[in-house]
Amino acid sequence: MASPSPYMPWSGPPDTFLKDGKLDIDAVVKHFEDIYRSDSSIVIVEVTVTRPRGARNMTMKIWTRGGDKALIVIQQPARDAGTATLKVDTNLWIYLPRIKRTIRIPPSMMLASCMGTDLINDDLVRETSFSEDYGYRLVSPSVDPPGWLVRFDARPGFVGL
Repeated sequence: MASPSPYMPWSGPPDTFLKDGKLDIDAVVKHFEDIYRSDSSIVIVEVTVTRPRGARNMTMKIWTRGGDKALIVIQQPARDAGTATLKVDTNLWIYLPRIKRTIRIPPSMMLASCMGTDLINDDLVRETSFSEDYGYRLVSPSVDPPGWLVRFDARPGFVGL
């Protein structure tokens, strides 16, 4: 089964995520969700989609303000760079730079696949809970930025898979 694998680095004070001297991955994910749902945030996310024919990576920069505004811009791969998704309240638009058009996505399409991945539009506009909808594990320490690299895999039976 193909699964999106967002790898996300986190940093924070060294003891913030320690429990009995070991990294508490649940605390790291909770901290991420708290930041992600804060008044505003900026994050760069790399998503790896693995299929039987191979894997592909996508890098997105995401800006959020409150729970009702988000802008997601694809940075990589080059052929998709500049493609943007804008959410304001329950309205969703996608800008396609190749055809220089903006398309409004109706609410009924929030559970539709996004950019040929197993991610759905709802994932991109923060209505999804990473701790409930994805399995996660520590991959390794992250050097740039300093912190930890965490892998997320959609749980079996998750909407959109």
